[in-house]
Amino acid sequence: MRARTFNIILIAAWILGPLVIFFLVRRRLKLDAAAKAAAEKAKAAPKTDEAVDVEELLESSKIRRRQRPSSSAEPTPPSSFPGFRELKWGQTMPPGMKTVHEEGDECLCIKNGEDLKVDGVVANSISYSFYMNRFQAVIVEFSVFSFDSLSKKLSATWGKPQISRNGERCSWSSMMSGPEATEVLLQKRMENRTAVLTISSKQIREEKAKATGSPN
Repeated sequence: MRARTFNIILIAAWILGPLVIFFLVRRRLKLDAAAKAAAEKAKAAPKTDEAVDVEELLESSKIRRRQRPSSSAEPTPPSSFPGFRELKWGQTMPPGMKTVHEEGDECLCIKNGEDLKVDGVVANSISYSFYMNRFQAVIVEFSVFSFDSLSKKLSATWGKPQISRNGERCSWSSMMSGPEATEVLLQKRMENRTAVLTISSKQIREEKAKATGSPN
């Protein structure tokens, strides 16, 4: 009886053993294929915000830092209205200016150590005009090659200018009135290859014209 039972077990093991091994191997191959497909899918998928490479974040941060302007850079003081830089129309002559020409009630002055960059363009010279010790105008001389860039910058601030027929003279007049009224004139002087920018007080010009009897 025992021998017969043992023989049945051997026959069953001989028949079922290969089938069990076949199903186990087949299942393992399916699991391996599924894992490989998932890995390839994850590799091909675009990176989400949560899966961004740390190195990419660091590089992006470096780029932003390079593009950020330095806070230590001091901007060049732009021309300001009504007046020029720290001087306003009608202001008396401040200390530190040197008179280079004087005639009647008017004098022309320069400032030692003047910053010659005006609205981003380097000038040859900057002179200040006073009438009866009141600031009335500034005369800034540039290279003639700066004429076009200056005209564009002034037009952006003052609007469309009045232009002479030969295109060598542009003028603007502010909409302000009283002490703040300002006039701007930009003209070429081909004889000495310069472009001269004159910013002046309209009110003082009219007062001077009235006092001298000359036309406006």
